Amino acid sequence: MLETRRILLAEPDYLLRRTVVAAARSLFDVEIAETSRYENAQSLVKSHRYDGLLLALDDGDQALTLVQQLRAGALLPAHDCPVVLMGYDPDRRRAEIIQVLGVQRFVHKPVKVRHILESLVQMAPLRAARTTTVAG
Repeated sequence: MLETRRILLAEPDYLLRRTVVAAARSLFDVEIAETSRYENAQSLVKSHRYDGLLLALDDGDQALTLVQQLRAGALLPAHDCPVVLMGYDPDRRRAEIIQVLGVQRFVHKPVKVRHILESLVQMAPLRAARTTTVAG
């Protein structure tokens, strides 16, 4: 039996973040920690184990720095978890870094929530959300 999967979502856009969280929670038995700031994401990764990270590739390199620290083992215990990045087409330097870091998937912005949900399923086996029925 699959256990509840824990995912960390770091995305500065409030509406996108809330939409992804609501959709994922309604479809899957998943626990999603969310933040809009990479400083918070770094703290969360240092103190919790996640089955996957979903990170927005920002204008700076904060997301890539977080993944580099993760892969280097500086943010144990979750150094080996799958990572999905979301963003606009990366330049050549970033594309090379993304490849070296072993990012599982890159979701191009503007994103479709369906593509993010597909990424979550690829990241960690997810169990369908429990549904309750009302006897009538």
